[in-house]
Amino acid sequence: MYINLNDLICYMESYSNAYFCLEQYECYYENELLSEKSSYLTIPKINEATMIKVFIEQANKLELNKLLKEQLNLLNNFHRQINVLDIYEEWIDFRTEYYLKVAAQWCKVNDIKFTAKVRHK
Repeated sequence: MYINLNDLICYMESYSNAYFCLEQYECYYENELLSEKSSYLTIPKINEATMIKVFIEQANKLELNKLLKEQLNLLNNFHRQINVLDIYEEWIDFRTEYYLKVAAQWCKVNDIKFTAKVRHK
């Protein structure tokens, strides 16, 4: 059995608590749990501010880096600014790869077999 990282990411992104059932190799939201939580692993959540900091640190242009750091205090302003700077697609690509890395690492640490669908642009 394998879990698809793209499916796992959907649960990571949700606002609800989510769990991975080791017995059924399926993800569930907290209200869908079939039994006690003992056979479930908590699916991690990603702090968006942390992800944004990593994105900013990897920005190549000093001016862009400064502008984005100034926007970090308010996440909404950050999202507006990436649209103004026309780097929305770059942000989405980064965000997707970030989630994939975190999901793959979580699976490896928990000895969960996984696969990822190939993304087509």
